[in-house]
Amino acid sequence: MKFKSGFIALVPDSNPEEHRCSLETSCYEFRARLVRNQQEAVAAGKELAEDAGIHSLILCPGFTHQQVAEISRSAGDDVGVVVARGDAPGSKIAREAIKEAGWGDVS
Repeated sequence: MKFKSGFIALVPDSNPEEHRCSLETSCYEFRARLVRNQQEAVAAGKELAEDAGIHSLILCPGFTHQQVAEISRSAGDDVGVVVARGDAPGSKIAREAIKEAGWGDVS
């Protein structure tokens, strides 16, 4: 059996049908999905759980606690959900880089 994990990131100019990838070794599968909004994130979480059979779902730091809860419910009770959050200096660096990339206000 392989350990299977997924990652969902909020990216304003993404298309979840196009912006996706998979990596695989003999003992690990990883799938990533880029989404524009919460509705697409919920659908991606459900799809990764049901179709890919993931065990763990990692979310980008852009999701609020309420959004994380909704995505977790869509993935189901058999999927562990974590959020990739950094420390204050690291978060500030990432926030500034995202602003420079033209994503708008990400505060």
